[in-house]
Amino acid sequence: MPHIYIQAESKPDFDGKIIIMRPYVIIPDLVTLPFNNDVTLEMDLCLKKASDPGVRVRTSVMAESGVYTHYICNGLPCTPDNNVIGAQTTPMPVANAEGTTGRNTPKIYVAIFNAGGDPNSDKPPKYIGQFRFGARFTFL
Repeated sequence: MPHIYIQAESKPDFDGKIIIMRPYVIIPDLVTLPFNNDVTLEMDLCLKKASDPGVRVRTSVMAESGVYTHYICNGLPCTPDNNVIGAQTTPMPVANAEGTTGRNTPKIYVAIFNAGGDPNSDKPPKYIGQFRFGARFTFL
């Protein structure tokens, strides 16, 4: 189960008197994903009014094994050809992406695709990958 945190940061130009809160999400446990498969994560931002701000999201997929691409989307389906606002399209063991939503975007989706895995897996399916995920949000 993902953990949602609020991180406090001091804004340096205000001498530390104003605290900026930045939400982020971490999946601390390894997620197992076979080669050539994908998973889509949904993150509810609780933004439902037309006056609600846009959001900049920064994501990281960190491989224990395998290489990954991922796509940040503002709607479903979240695929390379649909609703993408940011992506890491080159398979990497550490894949970072950034995207910005418009106003009133209640949810963000992240599709993660395993483009390689551990060839030493002794049971089918071969090429099992494992990763951790993190995302950080900045309200604009």
